[in-house]
Amino acid sequence: MGETPGAAPELWQRLAAELDRLDADAGRTLHAALARRTAPLRIQVAGRAGTGRGSVRRSLDTVLGDVVFEDAIVDAPDGPEPVLGGDVVVYVLPTRLDPVSVHPADRAALAGLDAGR
Repeated sequence: MGETPGAAPELWQRLAAELDRLDADAGRTLHAALARRTAPLRIQVAGRAGTGRGSVRRSLDTVLGDVVFEDAIVDAPDGPEPVLGGDVVVYVLPTRLDPVSVHPADRAALAGLDAGR
């Protein structure tokens, strides 16, 4: 109908407000979906201490635009295990010549990750 691309989010918000008026549950569902759609991408950079997570994060930060970075330190002696639940999870492993020698904490963290992330 000749709508400009910038007007599309406003149109969706008006639709959600009208849906709120007609059906509150459906309105809440649409508002939640719109919030997820318009939120910036959340990238978690995870791994054990000393593996180069900071370097990977800085490299990603220089090439990516509107994203939110979260650090996730795995197997920290004084901290809880992080929940790996970003939109994208970048798991940093130390360089090893033998793949059999992957640390058990890395294996456990990767085993619990949703394959879609």
